[in-house]
Amino acid sequence: MEGRVFISYSTADKHIAQRVVDYLEHHGIPCWFAQRDARPGYDFPTQIIDAIEACPNMVFLASSSSFKSEHVFNEIHNAFSSDKTIIPFKIEDVTFGGKFGYYLAARHWIEAHLDMDASLEMLKNAIMAYITTRKETAEIAAVIRAKGRKYLYNPFMELSDEASYAEFESLAQELFAQTLSFFSRIPDGATRRDGDCVGLAVEVLSRGSGRLISVVGRPGSAKNLLLQLVLEKMLANFENGQSNYLPFVFSIGYWDKVLCGRSGDVYAQMREIFVEEFEAYFQYLAAHPEVKPVLLMDGVSNRYLSVVPPEKVVAEIWKPFAPYNRLTAVEVGKEDMWDDGQRIAARILREEEDCGFIFKPVPMEDKKACVRFINLVATKLGYQVEGGAVYEILEGYELNCIDIFAVHFGAIVLVTNWGMAAHRMLERYKRLALSDFYGDEDVLNSVAAELYRYVSSGRLDLQSPWYSMNVAGWTMWTSTHYPIFLIAHHIMNCIEHGDYSFLNLVLSSEVGAFLVHSLRGNYPAQDALLHLVVENYNDLGLRQKTNGAFMLGWITYENLASEAVEFLRGEHDQLINIVKDNNQDTQENVDNHLLFRAICDSLIRLEQADLIDEYASIVVGNDIANAVNRGATIEFYGQDYLWNQIDLRDTYSAQPAGEDPYDEDGVRVSHHLQPSPTESIADLEQKHLQDTIEILDGFYELLGTNALMSPFSGLYLIAMLTLLQAGIQRSAAASDFDLRPYVEKSLEYIRDFRTRDPESTHITSDKVMAYLQSVEEDFEGYLRTQSFDIMPVLFNKYNKLKRIKSRCWAQRGTADAESVSEHTFSTWLMAMLFLPEDHPDGYDKREVLDMLLIQNLAEVELAPQGDSSEPTDDLQKQNDAMRRLFLKGSYPDVANLMYYYDLWARYCDGQNINARVARDLDLVQSIYSFCECYCRHPERFTTEEVAASLEKQVDPSTKIGSHLFRRLITENPDFAPLFDPLKETTGEDS
Repeated sequence: MEGRVFISYSTADKHIAQRVVDYLEHHGIPCWFAQRDARPGYDFPTQIIDAIEACPNMVFLASSSSFKSEHVFNEIHNAFSSDKTIIPFKIEDVTFGGKFGYYLAARHWIEAHLDMDASLEMLKNAIMAYITTRKETAEIAAVIRAKGRKYLYNPFMELSDEASYAEFESLAQELFAQTLSFFSRIPDGATRRDGDCVGLAVEVLSRGSGRLISVVGRPGSAKNLLLQLVLEKMLANFENGQSNYLPFVFSIGYWDKVLCGRSGDVYAQMREIFVEEFEAYFQYLAAHPEVKPVLLMDGVSNRYLSVVPPEKVVAEIWKPFAPYNRLTAVEVGKEDMWDDGQRIAARILREEEDCGFIFKPVPMEDKKACVRFINLVATKLGYQVEGGAVYEILEGYELNCIDIFAVHFGAIVLVTNWGMAAHRMLERYKRLALSDFYGDEDVLNSVAAELYRYVSSGRLDLQSPWYSMNVAGWTMWTSTHYPIFLIAHHIMNCIEHGDYSFLNLVLSSEVGAFLVHSLRGNYPAQDALLHLVVENYNDLGLRQKTNGAFMLGWITYENLASEAVEFLRGEHDQLINIVKDNNQDTQENVDNHLLFRAICDSLIRLEQADLIDEYASIVVGNDIANAVNRGATIEFYGQDYLWNQIDLRDTYSAQPAGEDPYDEDGVRVSHHLQPSPTESIADLEQKHLQDTIEILDGFYELLGTNALMSPFSGLYLIAMLTLLQAGIQRSAAASDFDLRPYVEKSLEYIRDFRTRDPESTHITSDKVMAYLQSVEEDFEGYLRTQSFDIMPVLFNKYNKLKRIKSRCWAQRGTADAESVSEHTFSTWLMAMLFLPEDHPDGYDKREVLDMLLIQNLAEVELAPQGDSSEPTDDLQKQNDAMRRLFLKGSYPDVANLMYYYDLWARYCDGQNINARVARDLDLVQSIYSFCECYCRHPERFTTEEVAASLEKQVDPSTKIGSHLFRRLITENPDFAPLFDPLKETTGEDS
């Protein structure tokens, strides 16, 4: 009955009704007329209801008779409820009141009783206009669906009718229950996370203008299903006349891949293609100004293959329709889904956005949810598999979460019956890859090479668009190790063929794991790697040398390992003196420290355990070594670091205006914003604090009971602690992270480690043990307070020196005794004024001055502990306190203090001339203060006490010390009241 008109009338008016039907059908408009079309013997009310449902339009013959008919009223009620177009045709001069008025008073009617012929012409024209409008509506909806079919990924079913839509929606809602959180604004500004997400999105997009919805998630997390449901729901509402908001779906990701190989004026080409894509839609909008445009934009990303981001071109084309409602679906990587998407929710719910939808994969630890998700997806994909079996397959691939792609992956493995349990992980992935490339290993090698090229340099070969599109597809497999395997596969091919170009890649732990598996038990590959690095070493760049030296640590065959050790020892001996004490923040020094770290790491893995203590001491005492160790740890061990690099790269803004996007070989250079080689590691840590947290989780596993017995345990512990030091320093700016559990666990490891036999840990230096004590002290302080900042903590502590009185005078009850700060300054002033730059004693005045500034810092900790009558214990306590202080330079925000650490060691030892002069000056100043105190308060001292005190303290060990003692003490006229009585008692020469 498509296009027919239902005639509603009273039997009293059947002759006029017949005239209306004859006229309309004469002009090509079919009618459903009960007197003629109702079938005898069938239920009449049912036939009426079915006919109304099937006819898009109704003509109601309004008269006094029809107003009295309950049958006619029921017809009007059903038509109104079904959103049919009702045209009142008044054959008598009646008024729409009462219950008829409820449905008809607001509608435009035709006064047929005034001029029947003219009114019939008007009725025909009105119906033809409605039919035309519905036809145009159906046509534009069909165009939009056809264009969207190439974008929307619906592997389950076609949405051809209401039944299939209902079935699809039911499935999608079950998937959403596993993967979706949504956040919407309500009048009080709060957010909510429950309700009908599809209905909410349609409601928001079908009112007002400038509405914005963000849909965020990783590929394969079912976010595309939401777009498809929203599109279908809005098109159905538009076709039924319930809404004048017309949606159009457009996939940025689709066009980015299709146009990635374009050259020349890419913007102009892209604009021409997109204008053609939107042409029919824009023409419809121009012809129907009452219709409101809505853009559903899929596949938006922060990385693009095309020279020009398609999103930018679309925004320019749609500018004339602004402000229009829009929904934007954004693909993100794992790092953006930290904390269950809470930070993304905060970011996408900006003031102009109405709601946001967060899609996340299902975590593997929730087996029940995973099996349910697998069953939902696998069944509709057509795989006859059981969810628990697929879950076990995916567990074997060490996934941390699953999505639609992972289910597809696991189902393939299961249904192809490869007998995976009999193969090593490496062989599993190779067989999977070969199945994707029809068993052609050459194709596998080519795709692996292009993926490596894309990851390492952002370049795509224009001559291989098929490979390029496959590479773009592999990057979506962020929940599996599949693309990591392809990278490792390419590197092994390079090793086999003597090609060292792969050494430019920043290795991640995941690539490293595959390479270790590939090299294990493979003598030819290990031999090829050794000779590739050693024979080409002098021709390698700094990064290549670093990677090459690091990879030599994976050699396991004894004879090859001996060659590697000999080579690496030689490189170590050349570098150690260059880097050990070099704290300069220059690129050259950073590079040297990176190389030195890689060399030491490999030598230790090759069982050169004597280097553990040496390297640990350098890390805790050298700012650059510390920062490099932290940065390299984040870079190597950070979860999915390699794929974070892909997902986080900006593309368009990094392309300078007018720059040729092709290199000399005709290869297009992708415009990823590569990490700057001079970017500070502190900046890297700030951007990747969440990676630091994940790394700490990994270290807690490494530092279990067994790992603490490992030779690497000390280095693991130091790497973990330096990362955590940097983390607590920055946690105030990143309050999303609670570091207290990590600090508490670290304290357990520190205390445990310090009880272990140094022979088992290979950590013997006092410096490293003092570092552990220093960190333990700080972490305990961190747990005692709500916030921790090492800068005010340190300064507040040592600034107290100006309030701490010299202990010997405080014990005598001298109220105006000098403070430690006053003593320090007075001693330093004495040295500045009276130490000649050149003197027969041969001291270094600058070093003496610095020694005097630091010598009493330990009094902050020792002052409350009383007596100075135990000099040996006192010195040991000072030594411990000073070492802990000077190792605070291991914090990023504290200056390197190793100069003062070494200075204190020399002062404490007291053997070199600078230390002896400094000690003499300290002695002279102390006696000077004693003399001052006596002259002010002689009543507090007996002559015997004075003589005994002076005899005990006066023993300068240097010529300059004796000279200053004589000039400032014994010959000082201010002290005559002290020394004149002594001279009379003991003799002039005493």
